[in-house]
Amino acid sequence: MKNEKITEWLQDSDPSIRWQVMRDLLDSKQEIIASERNKIATEGWGSRLLSYQDSSGQWGGQLYNNKWLSTTYTLLLLRHMGLDPANQQAHLACKALLDSGFQPSGGINY
Repeated sequence: MKNEKITEWLQDSDPSIRWQVMRDLLDSKQEIIASERNKIATEGWGSRLLSYQDSSGQWGGQLYNNKWLSTTYTLLLLRHMGLDPANQQAHLACKALLDSGFQPSGGINY
């Protein structure tokens, strides 16, 4: 009974948590899990993070700066939340990192 209450509580949360509960604790069907995971870009915390992305594809105005304020760390957070790797905004951010992060010397300077 206690486990049911915990999973109910987790299910009454953000899509980024619900899909993982469905996958890891409830053994839900793949179609249901995928449907819930797709909501990350349009509802809840994932949607809110995506809304702060600027037109150049960056967050915080930089590719890399103080932790959790930059493009690098926002992308990492969205990845851990389960954002679909095919998401257009994620692609724009990755393009910004690849286009501006590599230096002529072959180094990386985010």
